[in-house]
Amino acid sequence: RNTSGIMVVAKDNQVHAKLSAQFEKRDVQKEYRAIVWGRMEFDTDYIDTFMCVHPRAREKMIVCDEGGNARNAFTYYEVIERYQAFTYVRLKPRTGRTHQLRVHMQHVGHSIVADRVYGGHKSLKMKSLGIQAEADAAELESDVLIERQALHAYCLEFFHPQSGKPMKFEAPLPEDMQNTLAALDQYQKEV
Repeated sequence: RNTSGIMVVAKDNQVHAKLSAQFEKRDVQKEYRAIVWGRMEFDTDYIDTFMCVHPRAREKMIVCDEGGNARNAFTYYEVIERYQAFTYVRLKPRTGRTHQLRVHMQHVGHSIVADRVYGGHKSLKMKSLGIQAEADAAELESDVLIERQALHAYCLEFFHPQSGKPMKFEAPLPEDMQNTLAALDQYQKEV
């Protein structure tokens, strides 16, 4: 609900079945953009874990050992931009587990900004960038930069369910993420 961007919806059961088959066979290519806490060490890497439902908080997922109800989850990532205390990253999930990207980023110590469930913060504020309510910050309409998880479904590629032609859809970053990146560019750039 708090992730912006592209989503695919089938118009009828036949189309739904064909699209679902592509997702199951992992023929659908998905790309997300996220702003995460901290500086990610590697320019590119992957996260390959098992995930299962949290034993006490059933609405959450966790990284767990293989076995039982655990399911494999694989995410490739690539750093787009590093800031002093944040990283803007491209995420490409190979599997489609519930909350996979959010759980994986938390697992590697770089929770998605403003992720209330897996990040511990409900928003990102200017003071988190080291800026107090000074002249620069006062120019902004609000101290709050983003109040939802900084995760955006950027690109989706699949084959048309009727014609079989390859299709690619991209959604530009929403205003809240653009504004957050602009603030990071202004106040968090590497020296």
